[in-house]
Amino acid sequence: MIVNMMMYVMMISGIIIYFEEELLFIYHYSLKKSKAFYRHEEEGKKKLIDSNDLVMLLNSTLGFKGDKSINRFISFSIVLSILTVALLLNRINITMVLMVSAVVSLLPYIVLRTKLKVDRRTNANEGDLVIAEILNSYKFTGYNMRAAIEHTALNMTNAPHMKNVILDLSKDMNLASDERDIKKSLFKFRYKVNTAWSDILSSNMYFALTKGVVVTDALADLLQAVENSKTVKEHLKRESNEANLMIIYMAPICYLLTVIGGIKFFNFTLKKFFSYQFLTDTGIKWFLVIVITYCIGILAKIYINDNKLDI
Repeated sequence: MIVNMMMYVMMISGIIIYFEEELLFIYHYSLKKSKAFYRHEEEGKKKLIDSNDLVMLLNSTLGFKGDKSINRFISFSIVLSILTVALLLNRINITMVLMVSAVVSLLPYIVLRTKLKVDRRTNANEGDLVIAEILNSYKFTGYNMRAAIEHTALNMTNAPHMKNVILDLSKDMNLASDERDIKKSLFKFRYKVNTAWSDILSSNMYFALTKGVVVTDALADLLQAVENSKTVKEHLKRESNEANLMIIYMAPICYLLTVIGGIKFFNFTLKKFFSYQFLTDTGIKWFLVIVITYCIGILAKIYINDNKLDI
């Protein structure tokens, strides 16, 4: 019993430490109810110094905006946690219930973070296409970056994921009235891609938009660097395909084999197997362990084995 308690405490502590920044953010948000923290510069202007990560996350993955979306998201997470407690309270011990409830409460955030990671990788992999399109549009529009972004958003067809990102950027640029608005728009663009090439592209856009600098040569050099990186990436991707297939499909196949083995060698029926699995304390506990560890493995694969196109 003491060993189990220690293990549970270690697991919960690990989860809290891993999501320390996010938990602190939620705490500060509940106190301040603010999208961002601002400070006054000497000239009396406001400068964004800490962008609200949850606002950006909800906007980038679900298209939600504003304080209400954050309140709904946090409320949804709390409701999920309470429902988990209600469903499991009389079926497994209280320590396990609290641990599973804590994991479930973080599940919406984890899902959105995973979606953002996948979206960023998908967007990044179209980098060479979007840079080439912007470069061509920039030349076509007479070195007018604002018009080039709009032309790219309307006419790009070979990069469907980045088309949506560029379309959002074009809308923001049309609404931008000063240099600060341009910075915010480019920050949102970088957040959705999160690569070195998107940072460089944003910098070139900024100088072209605010200083009138002609960035044709810089964009051409960036395109060449991204194309070279794509060649290397394609080679590495072929080498990692077998490992990815094993991680994704091995655990479900093994679980199906346990069902088949129980029926074939221990004279179980499907009803008896699932009764032991889901209607007993030990069965449901180990099933939850299997699901959680499998999800951890998939998340680790997504976060560690990151094959997005970058330089």
